[in-house]
Amino acid sequence: MTSCWRSVARTAMLLVGFFFNVRAKLNAPPHSDGAPRLPVFVFVHVGKTASSTFRRVLDSIDTAHPEAHFLCQADPEQEILAPEMLPRCDPSAEVVVGAEFGACSILRKERPCSYIVLLREPIDRLISEYNYMCRDCRDKAKFCSCAEAGCNTNISLGKEPRAQTKCKVCGHATAQLRFSPVMCPRMSFLDWARYVANQYTRHFARSWSSAGLYYNAYFSGFDGLPPVTADDVAAAAAALGAPDMHLLWTDELDGGGWKKVASLFQGSAFGVAFEQDLAQKDTEHASEGHVNAHEHTFVPTDEELEQARRILRFDLLLYEELRRSRR
Repeated sequence: MTSCWRSVARTAMLLVGFFFNVRAKLNAPPHSDGAPRLPVFVFVHVGKTASSTFRRVLDSIDTAHPEAHFLCQADPEQEILAPEMLPRCDPSAEVVVGAEFGACSILRKERPCSYIVLLREPIDRLISEYNYMCRDCRDKAKFCSCAEAGCNTNISLGKEPRAQTKCKVCGHATAQLRFSPVMCPRMSFLDWARYVANQYTRHFARSWSSAGLYYNAYFSGFDGLPPVTADDVAAAAAALGAPDMHLLWTDELDGGGWKKVASLFQGSAFGVAFEQDLAQKDTEHASEGHVNAHEHTFVPTDEELEQARRILRFDLLLYEELRRSRR
């Protein structure tokens, strides 16, 4: 019995030591040269939420100030996010664009870190995604049959003619066949909904610390992962409601919501540049919010919408709860 209690005591001491070690790192003093640690934001790209527009706006500000190196670009489909990623960014970079949710657990070892995430009403987003990714085979036709997308399957990556760029990764998401006898663009709306169901909950119920992991899961229809549960919704709600999470709503970008975005960077050099850019291009940014430039060729019926709501019930619950709590 005594040895058992000693083992428990040792374990408790290790946990206490771990807690204080983590807390010390999160509240680390300035670097040895006396310079304060510059906070960094990780913008987590969520498709079809105006995230591409958001990135273009950030990029335009960064391009207008080439000497500042405000942004650090990370490709979530290709680059592996490792502890040495931060040194590859300029030390003055204030925003890491395109990294995974979970990146702050790595970047925070060097600097205070928080997330920026855009969310859109789930059914509205699903309809847009189906039209863009599946029906029209956009985004390099990765969800489409190469033959039906009019792609040459012999194209080698990085060497394809400019006219065939859209086909660079056609047929990547072959696991669609688990849900449908055909791939996009002929897959039905409801089969697509089942294939990519509850993405918000999937994305934020766990940490994806290596870039590519979430998107690989997404391309495969989350093959091999357990079904989403109410516990996952609770975990995602906790993550998206955490103090280090800055939530933005797609519909609020319309009509001047960029001022709220600029306020996130208040007091930093990037924030000053953002405010200056807003002053110069206020009308342009106001119209550059959530503008659905991609025409929808498919509109679901009321019955299909009802079924889609049942399929996406966890994301709808999560989204509605977050909107209520963030009012």
